[in-house]
Amino acid sequence: MENDEKKSWYAHIYGDPFDPKCYYKTNKKSEFCIGKLIGSIYADGTGVHPDEFSAELKELIADALMSGISQPEERDKTVVFMKH
Repeated sequence: MENDEKKSWYAHIYGDPFDPKCYYKTNKKSEFCIGKLIGSIYADGTGVHPDEFSAELKELIADALMSGISQPEERDKTVVFMKH
């Protein structure tokens, strides 16, 4: 994932974890966690909601939901954070 200038942190508030409209911009970065729910993502966009998700981000979201572990597991590169 490139160009950090056009990326922001987004908290998953409700609904479909693959729908960008279910995420809202936040100024806080989540902690690496194991859980059942998506907590936040680092995604393209600077507005209230993120831009459309890339295939790579969708795959990371799916991997996180299946494993219950923030993705990717390399902590300095994590873009999908789980929560309890």
